[in-house]
Amino acid sequence: MTITHMSSEHIQSELRNKDILLSDIAEALEVSKSLVSKVAASQSKSIRVAESIAHALGKPLTEVFGEFYQEDKRKAVNPRTERKQQIINAIRTNQPIPDTRIA
Repeated sequence: MTITHMSSEHIQSELRNKDILLSDIAEALEVSKSLVSKVAASQSKSIRVAESIAHALGKPLTEVFGEFYQEDKRKAVNPRTERKQQIINAIRTNQPIPDTRIA
């Protein structure tokens, strides 16, 4: 079964209805507006950006992007990537960095 996806125009229209711009998402993720625009148009692939767009719309990833990211969701999460994100989040929110060492 093929899952349909939202068009770039539909994504931007729904974001505008929520007073959210692609540039807002880009700034929050510290990426270029061009990348966010290309991801919205399915011209570039970034699971992080796509998940943020879907989150901003309040919709599941598959409802916004169809099967475009299906394979990516099945891949195992790289432990280093997960740890790096913990560190980034802690620093950006001025929180202590969680200690993950096993005693």
